[in-house]
Amino acid sequence: MRITTNMVINTVSRNLALSQARFLKLQTMASSGRRINRPSDDPIGITKALGFRSTLSDILQFRKNIDQATSWLAFSDQALANINELIIDAKEVAVQLANDTYDAAAREGGAVQIQDLFDQIIDAANTRFEGNYIFSGTRTDIRPFLVTPIGIVYQGDFSNISLETESSSYLAINSIGANFLTSAVRTLGDGHDLNPGLQSNLWLDYLHNGEGVDLGAGQFIIRTLNGEYSIDVSAARNVQDILDAINGVGIPDFTASISDAVSGFRLENTTDYHITANTPLGLLNQGLGVDKTGTIHFATGGGLTVDVDISAASNLGDVINEINTQLAAGGINNVTASIDPEKNHLVITDANMAPLNITISEGTPGTQTASDLGLIGEVVTIFAGEDLHPYSMQVVESAAGENTL
Repeated sequence: MRITTNMVINTVSRNLALSQARFLKLQTMASSGRRINRPSDDPIGITKALGFRSTLSDILQFRKNIDQATSWLAFSDQALANINELIIDAKEVAVQLANDTYDAAAREGGAVQIQDLFDQIIDAANTRFEGNYIFSGTRTDIRPFLVTPIGIVYQGDFSNISLETESSSYLAINSIGANFLTSAVRTLGDGHDLNPGLQSNLWLDYLHNGEGVDLGAGQFIIRTLNGEYSIDVSAARNVQDILDAINGVGIPDFTASISDAVSGFRLENTTDYHITANTPLGLLNQGLGVDKTGTIHFATGGGLTVDVDISAASNLGDVINEINTQLAAGGINNVTASIDPEKNHLVITDANMAPLNITISEGTPGTQTASDLGLIGEVVTIFAGEDLHPYSMQVVESAAGENTL
């Protein structure tokens, strides 16, 4: 084979180019301090390096999560310790005043002291950590405990906040406030001591150490998700008469009995936790009810408006009837209200071929009729309202000033 001058020149040029490329690669490695600067330098090596980086990033995040969990748990422990101390203080006051050596003024002072301790317990239960309520479950932006005229209402949920502390290993860091400061609402009166112990044939006059029971007008009201029922015990003479009066009304999935401790009445509601057309408005919003002083304002995209008045409504069926009747009367046709019992909310459906683009808002300034029913927003085709958070059961006097219950 004859070697030409061009072949020699090309070989030398190629070798020089390769040498220059190797020099530049070595120079880049020296200046960057890295053996791999681009994927093509070492495809297998770059894969391992990226894996190591991901692992290091995970470890760093795990450390942050552990620090966060440690701080959250320490803060929770301190809040619970404060609550425990306050409860001990309250018990000491109760024990101290549980004899006849103190006069009315001293007992009034004790009541004021207990009220102050109560307020401190609620403040401790509503503690925040880094702007989050620690006892609200996952609803950390909502105050867990609300003081209302009917008692303490828990507003959080029952879900845990979990942080990943190692791969696929999660740690729950929160305590559910309802588990240690409130009790189930389905059993009322259980454990209340009506000295002496109850028997079905025991005369009411024998209760409360022989002072008897003030039946007043002898009426009270039981509300469940299935409706509102008036109970008449005016003719009751013994414990069995009270039980018969309650059970004789025929409340679905509801029974009255003597508690297991034989010390009080037990009212139990076993119905499914779903709203119905008969659900009283007084059960909604955790027993706070619905503001009926205002109206619900419906406005279509075409300028048609209707203000629905529900002041005469007593249950959800009445509300639905008022909405459907007044919308049709006002010219907003094929738009209806209904109940979604599974999710405990109202639904507004626009069945028109061309949606009316309805907006729902408060119809009266300063009221919250629409918001109490979860009906604030825009209807495209189907509008799902907010959860109405109903109580399962509520027992109330039939009139102000009565003392039957």
